Amino acid sequence: METPRLIVDGKYQEIDISKYDPDGKLGNTVNDYERDAPKHYHQFVSACLGEEEASAPFSYAARLTETILLGVIAGRFPNKTLHWNNEIAMFKEADANTYLEGVNRKF
Repeated sequence: METPRLIVDGKYQEIDISKYDPDGKLGNTVNDYERDAPKHYHQFVSACLGEEEASAPFSYAARLTETILLGVIAGRFPNKTLHWNNEIAMFKEADANTYLEGVNRKF
């Protein structure tokens, strides 16, 4: 994590963050793998191996991801109401459906 930067007119400005961070807790951190080991990626692998449950299983994460991605598409249509049909996974509005398709890479 980098310390906060102030940008004015597209240029970085020097700022004294000590008044905002009197304890010196901001700035570059050192990874602590003993502390970080049980986090997301390790938890995912452990869940795949059947050793434990993930805190964000696919049943939750898939719905969250879908909501976020639909929000990104909706952001392309300001002041317009889009109608999502969950059964067929398409919008009623054809112009919004163009963002649901893509070209898959060949492996």
